[in-house]
Amino acid sequence: MKSASKLWLSSLLLLVATLFGACTSKEPSSLHVREIFYAPKESLARATYLAYIPTEISTHYTLRSSSYETLSPWMELHAKEVAQRWNRLFPAILEGKDISIIKHYPSFSSLSFEDRAKLPGIFSSKILARIEEVSLPQENKEIKRSRVVLSLEAEMFILEPASQEILWSQKSDLGELLFDAQGEVSMNVIGRYLEGVYGDLEGEMIARLEAASRSSMIVPTEEVRLMKRLPKR
Repeated sequence: MKSASKLWLSSLLLLVATLFGACTSKEPSSLHVREIFYAPKESLARATYLAYIPTEISTHYTLRSSSYETLSPWMELHAKEVAQRWNRLFPAILEGKDISIIKHYPSFSSLSFEDRAKLPGIFSSKILARIEEVSLPQENKEIKRSRVVLSLEAEMFILEPASQEILWSQKSDLGELLFDAQGEVSMNVIGRYLEGVYGDLEGEMIARLEAASRSSMIVPTEEVRLMKRLPKR
């Protein structure tokens, strides 16, 4: 459990450092540009709260007790760090320049065999946020409105500990969630929605882990019982 916590902490520190480093580093050799976010001047001028919506969040975490304790605080901290970075970049954004959000987080394929052995289950999620202009008919005329679109994807793995063979996996396109950019939107609203989505997917994965543990294929039954005792979201 301690080693898992240390892995989480080191990864979080790396992610935070990367977010700050992306402000000055244009072409870091070890990082990969995942999403280019173009912000029209008018939309951000009308909706400064968009500073709290990251262009992309990508996490990998294990279904252990520490992941339930870490997920929500991590999202909160991440949102604050992104907000600070957005606020520093607002002058460039309001000029209509392209802004690159660069992130680095270990993918499943990059994990060492030792690290994979610690992960009986992996839940990978990606959240893409963008602003788009839409035309709405109103009283015989069209008005331009901005909206925030969150596109959600998730992928889950269950591994056989000795061989690290993937026994079960599922990739889900969770669809899109729309917010009117002139309405009241906060990271807390988005966070509650995402936690509900994650909770459903995690529930399915825990059930599969429990079934696998009964045949002694994956995690000890004691660990599954621990996960089941954790409070549900």
